[in-house]
Amino acid sequence: MQRRLRRYVPGSEGLEGRRLLSSAQLVATPPAEVASVTSTGEGDPAATSARQASTATVAQQRQGPATRPLTQAQEQAREEMIATRLQRIDRLPAFLQLLDPGRPLPEEAVAVLQQELRGFVSRLRPPAGPIAEGFVDLLRDAISEASVKPETVAGLNAGTAALLGSAGASEQSIDRITDAMTALARTAAGSRQPIVVLTNDYALVLQTALGVGRPITRLDLLATQLPTATLNPQTAGLGSPTGGQAIGR
Repeated sequence: MQRRLRRYVPGSEGLEGRRLLSSAQLVATPPAEVASVTSTGEGDPAATSARQASTATVAQQRQGPATRPLTQAQEQAREEMIATRLQRIDRLPAFLQLLDPGRPLPEEAVAVLQQELRGFVSRLRPPAGPIAEGFVDLLRDAISEASVKPETVAGLNAGTAALLGSAGASEQSIDRITDAMTALARTAAGSRQPIVVLTNDYALVLQTALGVGRPITRLDLLATQLPTATLNPQTAGLGSPTGGQAIGR
């Protein structure tokens, strides 16, 4: 029986993090400067001056063109995107209440969360992949518990600090958010499904933080000006630790 050979097909995981050699910009020294450098001696002041001019030219080319100012349409699109993100933050208490309509939310803690999230709008960066995956693993481990334990909350707070720190949040903001999440965890402990509510509290707040904090790029603004196709309406649900979109994507 003849054995079939299997083809190896490389996966695409991590491809976005690699640096493609074909995209690297090559900067050539102008021919006039090359002739000037090669025709003079090592200790000749003219040679030194030519080398300095060549170095300055290369450095200027590597810096690239200055950032172009936004057009009026792009500036308006940016303001609309920021308004949409602020509206998402305003709706956070309603989303938290949906997880358990019967529990009283700690108003002061929720207000602190909203204040810090507003400061994140378009100012964070995507967190490191391993740290984001580690936080999701913490949620999955926590959901197997029978009740809310202090060590579980401490572990989720540590994961929250690592995730937000990787995304560029300040230590002061992280401390205020973890303190507010601890107060929110106390209300989850009295729910009918305390662990489900607890893990979804953390997932919701962190997804909101990374979502509103994502930088607004020029490409995002250009995309808002393109004609949109008609899509079938779909109901968007909240993410769950047991499934759905992973945090950080």
